[in-house]
Amino acid sequence: IEERPTAVVQTDRLDLASADGQRRLNYRLNAAINEVCQPMGRDIRSLQEAAECRRTARAGAADQANLAIMQAKQRKTRLAATLVQPSA
Repeated sequence: IEERPTAVVQTDRLDLASADGQRRLNYRLNAAINEVCQPMGRDIRSLQEAAECRRTARAGAADQANLAIMQAKQRKTRLAATLVQPSA
């Protein structure tokens, strides 16, 4: 089994329900992907492998980011619904 390099992208201080938070997450993801998927050399094969690494990493990161954004929006919606419920 080939072990792939990984990176942890912190999201705990981002409001992923907002466009600004999503932009910041995207910036962090791109920075992490570029760090992890650096070419091992300047030859064409190394450059192609790095490009494939970035494609694969972006696909995996997109799934995780979309899930985190969806969960953040649901939490915000639940919180808003709780705050506007009339008291009995």
